[in-house]
Order: sequence, then C-alpha cells, then structure tokens
Amino acid sequence: MPNPFGLKFGETPGKKVAQYDVKFYCVPEAHPDFKEYSGQWDPDRGLIQVSGVSKVFENDRFGEHSKTVYERVKSQLSLKYGDHHDGEVLFVGSKNEDRKNFIKGIFDSDRRHSSSWASQHGSDLDSSICRIDLEILSSGIDRSWVEIIYSFTDDEDRGPDEIVGLSSL
Repeated sequence: MPNPFGLKFGETPGKKVAQYDVKFYCVPEAHPDFKEYSGQWDPDRGLIQVSGVSKVFENDRFGEHSKTVYERVKSQLSLKYGDHHDGEVLFVGSKNEDRKNFIKGIFDSDRRHSSSWASQHGSDLDSSICRIDLEILSSGIDRSWVEIIYSFTDDEDRGPDEIVGLSSL
C-alpha cells in the first residue's frame, strides 16, 4: 500500500507533526457579527488560533454591508486593544480603483482592506494573544464577508521548518 508523504491510511500523526483545523459548533461568548467560528489546535500547545466569519453578503458590489460590519468590529477592537495598523492597499495597476468595484478589487487581489493589532503597532493585547487580524474577503465580484483571526502564537514559536526533499513524495 502506498504511503504518500510517509503517512499511512488511518494513522494519527504524532506530536510535532501536525496541527489540526477545528470547527466550533458554538462558542461561549459569540459576537453578534460573526456566524461561524474555527481554529487551529496543536497537540502540544492546545488552541493556537481562533477565527470568526461574518454572514456572507450577496449582491454587495460596493461592499457596503461588509464595510459596515468591518468598521463596527474595528471600532470595538480599537476600544479594547488600542492602536492598530490599517492595511488599506490598492495595488499599482489595479483596474478596480473606483468605489463601485470595491469587492471586485478584493476578489481580483487588486485591493486589500484589513487592520491588525499587535504589540509592534502599540496595541495593548492580553498576554496570550500575539496578533489580531480583521479583513474583508471575497469569493466573487459582489460577494463578501468579514473575518477576524486571533493568533495565540507567532511563527517564531513554531520552531524551524523541517526540510523535506523528494523522498517524501
């Protein structure tokens, strides 16, 4: 039987080999703007990331609904954690500069609308939170949602990546 990437059918990866994506069916303190919750779990460290996703807004080419949720949550996060960094980016050569193509620009990767809270931005985060990211995402020219991600670890906490060669295939 083949062992793709050195893994066998039915095998449970050992510690330091895997992180697991988890979906939460409910959370103890749900936020009214977020409808789905998920996270990443590490066998050694437990929960290392939690995310929430808003309702998906259809027929919202201008992004008015997603911008409203984004601005409301951004304001709440700023009240709680203080300073942040806004990542409003319109990439050079974008064909979606105008307001009517706001969501299309995100969908086409011409535009990014995000904010982040971290100690390097002057944010006053709880000791277990390394970073908070808030962003408007899209899967079509008029379909968008807001996602928030709380990271409890950063890349330095994960240790060096293992170098994997051809033999792993």
